[in-house]
Amino acid sequence: NDLQAFTIMFENVDTATAAAQVVRIETQVDLTRFNASTFTFGGFVIGGRYFNVPPGRQEFTLEGQLFPGDPFKVRVNGRFDDTTGLAVWEFITLDPVTNNLPVFDGFLPPNVTSPEGEGSVLYSVQPLQVLPSNTTIASTATIVFDLNAPIVTNTWTNVTDDLPPVSFATASATMEDISVTFTGSDDASGIAYFEVFVSTDG
Repeated sequence: NDLQAFTIMFENVDTATAAAQVVRIETQVDLTRFNASTFTFGGFVIGGRYFNVPPGRQEFTLEGQLFPGDPFKVRVNGRFDDTTGLAVWEFITLDPVTNNLPVFDGFLPPNVTSPEGEGSVLYSVQPLQVLPSNTTIASTATIVFDLNAPIVTNTWTNVTDDLPPVSFATASATMEDISVTFTGSDDASGIAYFEVFVSTDG
């Protein structure tokens, strides 16, 4: 049960009439599947630029300009509740003079020229070691732009597979041809591909 890395993507669509001032992202980590103590925030991406979050954090706050020349700054808050499994990110646009929301501006413009209006957040968490093979793990998130209704993302699913695959090869030969047959089995994930190695003269 290896560490699982997750990415939640969001976009201020190109038909939006204004830049987003506040974006809130929530995801519920299933504590019957994951070890809360291993949760850690990863970095985040805004407009194609990656921003680092110090490693090992279950809570963080960063504040500053995302891009040189921006007339505003952005406060990014992340917090994870290890008792409920709720992870939250908040991106808040701030006027550098008043420290309040600017009147007409926001940090995430409509995505007319990709990726200017795109963003993503990352986190990682390890499944519980007691999970049996063939256990389905699912994750989804909600994203709220300003005062609009929440948007629910697609559901990501993965299946645990604790046992290694097994493969077999048999061969029969004539004076001119060698016929090779190979097959295999796997506990949960299935066989993705076979690698065939050939040796000549030892």
